[in-house]
Amino acid sequence: MQAVITQMSNQLCLCGHILRSETERLRGRCIECGLQDDMNEHTVSTLLTYAKEQDHCLQPIVHMARKAIAAERKAMSSFYKERSMCEADFLDAYELCEALTCIANALSQWAYVAARLWYALELAGEDHQPYLRTLHLWSTQQFSRLLSIHLAMQASIQVFCRERSILLTFSVVDQALDLSAQTHARTKTDVSKRIEALAY
Repeated sequence: MQAVITQMSNQLCLCGHILRSETERLRGRCIECGLQDDMNEHTVSTLLTYAKEQDHCLQPIVHMARKAIAAERKAMSSFYKERSMCEADFLDAYELCEALTCIANALSQWAYVAARLWYALELAGEDHQPYLRTLHLWSTQQFSRLLSIHLAMQASIQVFCRERSILLTFSVVDQALDLSAQTHARTKTDVSKRIEALAY
């Protein structure tokens, strides 16, 4: 594995937590990230049951949340993949950028989930609001967590490429992040208009 990534992973997880145990340092991920992945899977399973029994309109949210979880897993697998010393540096850089793109995709998907849950919360009756409010908070926390991971991953890839004189631009990933932010804003505006229309 690349020196810059090994050096980083021996100290901090991409999420910012200190890697305390030898197992964490070898994997490059903290135990909190592993627990968060399990918790996300459990939350989505619970949401699916709720969607089937209470509100079928929430099923697309389940689908998108699962895509976000899968994208994060793929990103971490690519980022921490063991690489042969004979592999060309530019191939390593390509795979690392693929991991970064997966994180950007997950950010867009969590933005969608958060916006749709906010919409559902605005329309829900009092009996369902506490659960939906918890879900909305969970989705925004995942977006914030992945944004921190994205920034840390991008910084480490920049160092890796700079040390090997590999020209790199993050314009595509930056465009994806801008698009997710714009989509989130447009969705919330559209939702607000729908709610106003329903009020009349």
